[in-house]
Amino acid sequence: MSHHSGHSLRSEILLLCILSILIVSTATGALANYILSQRLLDQTSSSQRSIVDMRASMVSTYMNHQINLLIDFSKTHEVTAAMKRLADDFNRNTPITLAQQSQSQFQAFTDRWHFHNLLFINTNGDILFALKQVDQIGINLNSPPSRASALAHIFRDSLQSLTAQQSEFKSSYPSSLPTAFMAVPIIHDNQLWGVVAVQLDNDAFFDVALNLAGLGESGEIVLATSNPDGALITAPLRNDPDAAFKRIIPNNNTMAKPILRAVNGESGEGQFKDWRGIDVIAAWTFIPGLNWGIVAKIDRAEAMEKPLNIRNDMIATILALTLLLMIAATLYIRRITKPINELARMAEAMSNGRLVSYPKTITATNRDITLLSDSFQHMAGEILQYQRSLEEQIETRTADLQRLQTAIEHTDNIVMITNRDAIIEYVNPAFEQISGYSSSYAIGRSSSIIKSGELDSSFYQHMWKVILNGEKFYSAFTNRNAAGQFYQVEQVISPIINDNSEITGFVSVQRDVTEEKKQQEQLEHSQRLESLGVLAGGIAHDFNNLLTVIMGHASLARCHCSKDAPIAINLKQIEEASERATELCKQMLDYSGKGSFMIIPLNLSKMILSITELLHVSISKNVTLHCHLNDQIPHIQADKAQMQQVIMNLVINASEAIGEKNGHITIHTGTIDVDKEYLKSTYINESLAPGRYVFMEISDDGCGMDKQTLKKLYDPFFTTKFTGRGLGMSAILGIIRGHHGAIKVYSELDKGSTFKLILPISEQTESPSETIDDKTIPFKAGHGRILVVDDEASIRKSASMLLKASGYEVCTAVDGHDGVELFAREHQQIDLVLLDMTMPRMDGETAFREMRRIQSNVKVILSSGYNEQDATIHFSGKGLAGFLQKPYRLESLQQKIQQVLS
Repeated sequence: MSHHSGHSLRSEILLLCILSILIVSTATGALANYILSQRLLDQTSSSQRSIVDMRASMVSTYMNHQINLLIDFSKTHEVTAAMKRLADDFNRNTPITLAQQSQSQFQAFTDRWHFHNLLFINTNGDILFALKQVDQIGINLNSPPSRASALAHIFRDSLQSLTAQQSEFKSSYPSSLPTAFMAVPIIHDNQLWGVVAVQLDNDAFFDVALNLAGLGESGEIVLATSNPDGALITAPLRNDPDAAFKRIIPNNNTMAKPILRAVNGESGEGQFKDWRGIDVIAAWTFIPGLNWGIVAKIDRAEAMEKPLNIRNDMIATILALTLLLMIAATLYIRRITKPINELARMAEAMSNGRLVSYPKTITATNRDITLLSDSFQHMAGEILQYQRSLEEQIETRTADLQRLQTAIEHTDNIVMITNRDAIIEYVNPAFEQISGYSSSYAIGRSSSIIKSGELDSSFYQHMWKVILNGEKFYSAFTNRNAAGQFYQVEQVISPIINDNSEITGFVSVQRDVTEEKKQQEQLEHSQRLESLGVLAGGIAHDFNNLLTVIMGHASLARCHCSKDAPIAINLKQIEEASERATELCKQMLDYSGKGSFMIIPLNLSKMILSITELLHVSISKNVTLHCHLNDQIPHIQADKAQMQQVIMNLVINASEAIGEKNGHITIHTGTIDVDKEYLKSTYINESLAPGRYVFMEISDDGCGMDKQTLKKLYDPFFTTKFTGRGLGMSAILGIIRGHHGAIKVYSELDKGSTFKLILPISEQTESPSETIDDKTIPFKAGHGRILVVDDEASIRKSASMLLKASGYEVCTAVDGHDGVELFAREHQQIDLVLLDMTMPRMDGETAFREMRRIQSNVKVILSSGYNEQDATIHFSGKGLAGFLQKPYRLESLQQKIQQVLS
């Protein structure tokens, strides 16, 4: 029997994979096409709903705005004076005249606000004045045939209700054209003189109602009102400009359901045939003020044009992907796949912060992969340890704050003595100063004169029960002073007992803690932010050390395989995940005020002007950006990129606060002189001195913030949005802290917010010439001996492997003390030192100083997880050869060393 007949297991698995890929690709394409079509239909329907609701709202807003304009107009002196003059002339049977100045003002009013006509009507219904159609003057609206006109109805309704009224669009005598009127009664000196009425301009109204924005080439807005025979079209149609008040859609018309439903008060959306018999996607609603229905629709053919193009592209894409998947299937059965996939899942879990869900062990024969796995597991353990440490420190700090609340500063106490019925018999000067009531006023009155109403009756019932029982009552009170302002006190009420053991009165000792409470809240918030900032900076620094190991090993592993190898893709994903983790560290350093700054003299106004276009693109189209920039302001010492990030974040936040309504954002720059009292009202003001500062103010007229939101504004990861946006305002706070500035916030609910940033003025007026320290140098195999000094064993091991792979000899030291001793013995054979900044026993600064004493021209590259400015501030002018930011890749390490040794 032959053992070679039949297919191999690999070929059968490959055939099964190919068939599965083809089936999945076909099913996926069909499903994706169906989902795409349905989603576009839903989006189009939702878009029509938004448009019809917006147009209905615009119509209602327009009508309300016009009638409010008429109400304000009716209260002006010119209107009341004109009405009295016209009424007097009419009553005396004299020719009705009106001053040319008044007529010009009335004409300007109608022209500005798009009214067609303006009329004055006395209480008997006589038209005394008409700005246009002067032949109406003298007509009585209570007499036929004018009595049945829309103007007569609105006149009588306004006169009877003594309120502003508006009519529907109807034909009005003597004109046969449909129009609408608004009328407001004129009352002066408690006397009703008549009404002032306006006739709406149809063209202006239709400009508002028939806005076709967002409706494409075939869409249109349909307006109609209920009619005994169906729906009467009340506005021109895109395909029938003469349809207004002429075309009627019968009730039995099955191809115009949206408008028939809308005029009957219904709202909805869906797919229908319109009166032309064409399939459309429509949404409809009812406008109560006009008793009209409104429909927004678009031809289905136009709406669905996009999916046809996308479907063709999708088919080509699926075919290409299918071919690639078939090729990949031939490699799938390789043994390396399983450990690589597990390693990729581990990297993804770590990058997403899921410290519990990644694989605990990986079975692999590849030493580099095993080493990377160990590094990930070690990093996860370190992060968990830091989390526990953070929780313990927060608990400790919370306990400290609670103890701080009991350590209240001594102030002058209020002493108040009352009789048994709480009638005041004595108060001391502290009472007069704090409450605002003099002793002569307070004595003889009830102690309730300072009662605020903030405490309920059950509180006072309990208080009286305690003190009438002969016991002391301790509690905090909220009182009200003579000016009506609240103040808080801590109070003890003690009964006064005579020799007969009878309670004759009470003595109350109160300590004013109003300012103390305010300062205490601000202190707690400031200390909480500072504590979290220190922890965030420390975690980011140590996290950068771990990332250095990961990125180093990943770079080294990638060098050992070809670019086309499957493992190279996974290693690239590891590096990219590490890069994202590096960005997270950068945010944490920004929050702690230790972010990476490149400080230069900067004109804040000119910098804002340079990014104006970017700001316009970043905000909603309904928001208008105003810039009031003083280009003569002094320079500040700042990092340009960081300041741009602050401005972008604040402007985008302001835009989101405005939302979908129209609004304004204003950026204002200038200088300000501040004193100690002003600095007390700002955040991060501890080290600022009074004086002159540059300020930037960003204000909006959005939703604003309440007191609770303002209290949490700078808390890390706090947000009022549905999804979070990282460190948010806390990162901005860290950036401003790093620039030695302060932030002041003004905000009121529904009235907008203003963020004011003050920054110290720089003595420099020009940016220093930029120099490029780090030049890209083509890599050449290195030679020489390098000393690596770092207290992290994993970093020493990673750096040693990278340097050896680059051709260098390597020796290592576990800390600064060990490094100095090794350098003293072998400095003649050592060409360069890679030195860590933060180490036990002896830090990097001390080790560098000791090495220079041994060899003055020693070449030292400082490496740190903190930014270069903070790390190298103590090395300025001391001959430091270079700085290498952790984490670093193999390429960065090679280039920096070649640059220093070249």
